[in-house]
Amino acid sequence: SYHGRLAGFIEQNEDTLSAKRARAELASVEASAQDFVDEMVELAAVGDHYTRYERIKEAKRGLAGIPAFDEANRLWVDQAKHPAVRDSIADGKAYAAIFEDVAEADEQLEKDLARSERTKSPSKRKKAEEKARASHEKKLAGLEARLEKISDRSPGTYYGEAALRSRQSY
Repeated sequence: SYHGRLAGFIEQNEDTLSAKRARAELASVEASAQDFVDEMVELAAVGDHYTRYERIKEAKRGLAGIPAFDEANRLWVDQAKHPAVRDSIADGKAYAAIFEDVAEADEQLEKDLARSERTKSPSKRKKAEEKARASHEKKLAGLEARLEKISDRSPGTYYGEAALRSRQSY
């Protein structure tokens, strides 16, 4: 790891100017790792286990080998074995997928409406627009049902409450 290489360099070149610069870089890397750990603690405190899980997965490559991260990662791995945390991660993944699907449905609606604009006949254009909007509403209804499933399955949790609020806004 980068952290390990820096520490090794400092050990081999203790009293050099390069080692002094490496110590400053090492302190910066360790501070970044600690900031990341603090952010993950905040996510855990609010119950956002999915975002925490994804961020840790992304950060492992860059932060592995830094003592603060490694210690926190061991703790997170142990916590992730708990059924409630696993369920929360699954709910978060499902919740995130819903919003990806909403964006995809909105994009498709825009394409369909743009295509209908090219139709010369006003009556055919109106019919094409109505069909596009009806298809979009049908997709959103399916997504609302998925939100309802999350909110019913996990009431009182971070994602259960988020799904409930999102469902109410539709």
